[in-house]
Amino acid sequence: MKVQKIEKKKLGVGNSISFFFIACFMMIAGSIIGQLADAFLQSVFDVETNDALTETANSMSLPIQIIFFVIIAPIGEEFVFRKLLLDRTAKYGEGAAILFSGLTFSLFHGNIMQIFYAFGAGILLAYIYVKTGSYIRCVLLHGIINALFGVVAPAFFKYIDSGNQTMEAVATIAVCAEYLFALVGDRKSVV
Repeated sequence: MKVQKIEKKKLGVGNSISFFFIACFMMIAGSIIGQLADAFLQSVFDVETNDALTETANSMSLPIQIIFFVIIAPIGEEFVFRKLLLDRTAKYGEGAAILFSGLTFSLFHGNIMQIFYAFGAGILLAYIYVKTGSYIRCVLLHGIINALFGVVAPAFFKYIDSGNQTMEAVATIAVCAEYLFALVGDRKSVV
């Protein structure tokens, strides 16, 4: 099958920022779908799913998480799924290669909680690779995604869940903010 050559081009800062926000949306939407699928499997089929990666990550120290999830994993995964796999399947068409790269990337993650967002992220990263030919750009975006969703977000939620005092403080701030907005916005209606 003859592949139509697409001109490789540099993506500007605006496009890079757009891809970042698209990746964030895909991660959040895919995570929600994965959680729903996990809940469905557990409730309907009484199947206990295992998220070994999250369990392993929770047992690591923060510096080890950063080294593994932000540096090592993006370099290795992008090399395998974009550089090696996509380069070799591009002869079947760029669309097929992108889809195959995203699918194998998602299956590699190995659990229902991650398969959906890994598929979306894998397709996006494969698309960026095909359009730019830049392995480094994919590694950088992958590292940023992993840093935000694999290190920062879990640490933030762990901090929030660390005690009722934190939740009480957040609730108090929310009530105060609502009261102030009501005062400023409509002096007649106060919480």
